[in-house]
Amino acid sequence: MFTSIIWNIRGINKPTARAYLPSLIKRYQPSILVILEHKSNPSKLKQLADKLGFMAFVENSMINKHIWIMWHPSIVSLTNFIPHEQSIHCCITDISSNKSCMGSFVYGRWSRHARQRLWSFLLDQTPSHFPWIIAGDFNVVASRQDKKGGDQLQHDGSIRDFNEFMISAGVSDCGFKGNPFTWSNNQQGVRRVWVRLDRALVNGSFMAQFPGVSVTHLDRSISDHAPLLLQLDPIQKPTYKFTYLRMWKSHATFQGTVARIWADKISCNPIQNFLQKLKKTASSLTAWNRAIFGNVDRDIRQTESYITTLETTLQDGWTETTAEELVRNVTNQIGAQLHSMNKGIFSSE
Repeated sequence: MFTSIIWNIRGINKPTARAYLPSLIKRYQPSILVILEHKSNPSKLKQLADKLGFMAFVENSMINKHIWIMWHPSIVSLTNFIPHEQSIHCCITDISSNKSCMGSFVYGRWSRHARQRLWSFLLDQTPSHFPWIIAGDFNVVASRQDKKGGDQLQHDGSIRDFNEFMISAGVSDCGFKGNPFTWSNNQQGVRRVWVRLDRALVNGSFMAQFPGVSVTHLDRSISDHAPLLLQLDPIQKPTYKFTYLRMWKSHATFQGTVARIWADKISCNPIQNFLQKLKKTASSLTAWNRAIFGNVDRDIRQTESYITTLETTLQDGWTETTAEELVRNVTNQIGAQLHSMNKGIFSSE
């Protein structure tokens, strides 16, 4: 079953964003990647998809300037696109199981009037008896439990509109794992606000077709929004994928390590010899990387976990000590670890 990541990245050209994405992709290996609010030229989408290993992608800058979708066509098929200013709607088919659903990826506007156009568009797409999932940044909450800190909730009817839409469309919240809030304004003290703006909604047919569906709020490390990890089969473990990092060639022992592997004769069959050397190169360089550079992915995961703990502590009660520790880990620790991956998407070849 396919896995998706949906993330309001708030600018794909930020060095930290370009550095963090490959780590995220390597760890969760999503079949579909949806980037919201990329703030980049549409011509950059192909370059990004190539760097991240996605063979197919779509955008519609004439209608929607905020949503990019990338996917692996060998794992999942996306067809029948219907673009809207705040959404891209399509049909998604999992290749291995041949199960299909309708998918609507959303970047909602801030104003109530604009979101009413989104609700109207989505209601027009409502399937009669077919699985449907709507996921993304809705820019609105469903209840007062979705916000902590700051002023009181909107009283302009936005919450009522959202709940009435869900009832009319026959969808409900998919639930989540992780921190209850997906966005923060990152202000200090009593000015800090946490809100759940990002979520996934599904209809009954989707739950019947994909009963194991799971949504996880990943760590909010480099953006003010947390990525959503959507898994249709959460117990399925991703396969290992070897990645070459450009920083390796700058180390004095790299050339010799590779040369020793290819100097050995493993098999008399030239094809088998070539394939076995490739396999040995991957395993040897993985071990060499851990010994020389350390396990960067593991270090990033540990820092992310600590950041989540600090943010949860702040949500329970603000302290300057915890706030300073959070800032130090976000700006210094994560930054240094990403820098060691040699500037992100341009670190792999």
